[in-house]
Formats: sequence, structure tokens, C-alpha cells
Amino acid sequence: MEMPPFEDHVEKGEKLWKKTFRNGKNYSSCFSGNDKTIRTQFPRWDTVKSRVETLEQAIIDCRVKNGEKKIGSGKGRLAWISAYLTTIAEGQVINVIVPEGDAKALKAYKDGKKFFYSKRGQLNLSCANCHVDYAGRRIRGDILSPALGHTTHFPVWRGKWAKSKGDGFGTIQRRYGGCNKQVRAKPFKRHRKEYNNQVGS
Repeated sequence: MEMPPFEDHVEKGEKLWKKTFRNGKNYSSCFSGNDKTIRTQFPRWDTVKSRVETLEQAIIDCRVKNGEKKIGSGKGRLAWISAYLTTIAEGQVINVIVPEGDAKALKAYKDGKKFFYSKRGQLNLSCANCHVDYAGRRIRGDILSPALGHTTHFPVWRGKWAKSKGDGFGTIQRRYGGCNKQVRAKPFKRHRKEYNNQVGS
């Protein structure tokens, strides 16, 4: 895309990421490795909390841990920061690992897989119907993306979001909610197990 309309938001994300908290720390203090590898570490299984942890939730938790206020759950500043980390990690592999012998982690994986293949809403469609069965085909003006590798290119900028909801950026959690609405199903709350488990499966 020539002159993409979202570059300035990625730059805003970089500034926010590098900004010092009131206690003198910054986001990097909450994560292991260098900034360019952080995106590749998520989603992952949190053995302490027994849940799938997403990058966006880790960013929110980092803020709270350092005495800062929470930020939006699927767009705005959270999406900008996540987009910055995704951009600087381009070309690297995101390897989701289900820890061997951890029954809770395996259950979360299976629940996420079940969610992906379960039909819902008045249109009676599953995520797999679009992103496995019809990947690459058009649905109105959009091309249906393949399921494999979905997490690697989020957050995304969508013209639809730019027209009606602000700057156009959104996380994968925001997209899940949008897809649920489009099949006329009630969306789940962001960063809860239904969507988190799907990201990690």
C-alpha cells in the first residue's frame, strides 16, 4: 500500500511504548527479551493465572502494575502500541506452544478450537466456514483471509472502522466481536476466555 493511512498511528504507538510511566519505568520493564521479539512471545499460556495471555492484555496489565490507568480494550492507544510491536517484529515466527502435560492449557486449546469450528448466530456460520472453507474468496468487497497466521498481522487498519469508529485500527479481539455481530450472534467481551482461547488455538 502506497502512503498507508495508518503509519502515523504506528508512530504514535512507538512514542507511547517508549514513554516513561510516572514511577520511572516503561513498558519494556514488564517484558522479557528486546522490543523486537516481544510480539513473537504472544499469545502464550500463563501457568500462574491458568489462562491464555494475549499481547494486548499484557500491555494493559503492565500499565496497571505500574500505577497507570487502563486503556481501551480493542482500539485506540492499545491498538497503536500493539501495531508498533507487530511492525518491528515483521518476518519473525509466532510459535504458540501448548505446554506438554498441562491439562488446563490443553483444555484451553481445545476450547479455542471448538469455538473456531462451532456455528453461531442467525446465519449459522462458524469462523472456519469463512476462513478455512472459503479463504481467498470474496464476501462483498472483502477477500476472506486464511485462518493460518491470523494473529501475525493484527492489529489491522480497516476502512470501515476509519469511517465509523475513529482511526481505523483494531485488535484481533475487536475483529472477533465484529465477526460475531456480522453472523448475528451476540459478541463476547474482549479479553475473556472465549476469544483468548481462540487466539491461542
